[in-house]
Amino acid sequence: MKALSKAEEKVLHIIWSQEPTYLKDILAAYPDPKPAKTTLATLLKRISDKDFITYSQEGNSRCYSSSISKTKYLQHKLKNLIGSFFDSSPAQFASFFAEEMELSDEEVEEVKQLLNASKTKDS
Repeated sequence: MKALSKAEEKVLHIIWSQEPTYLKDILAAYPDPKPAKTTLATLLKRISDKDFITYSQEGNSRCYSSSISKTKYLQHKLKNLIGSFFDSSPAQFASFFAEEMELSDEEVEEVKQLLNASKTKDS
């Protein structure tokens, strides 16, 4: 899976929030200053070329939809992050996260419960 630029990710987030959607609706969702229509069209083409979105032609307009869920995309990004910075060790990542985010005892307990629930669900 190819990486998306920050600008491409922003467009993908907008598509996730309102799919299926059209260029005009994506542009309307941008805060000011909005990009030019041509810039947005270029971003949509690049995201489509990377297979993260699909579109159907409806008259003179294209209707865009994601071809990957937000969850699957996040899983991919997180796996790359853990692989690149934590020697592919989720435990090293969790330790770093707990320390650097300065989690309270209650938050640490909540994370433990979530992990235990996830482990039980997978069994």
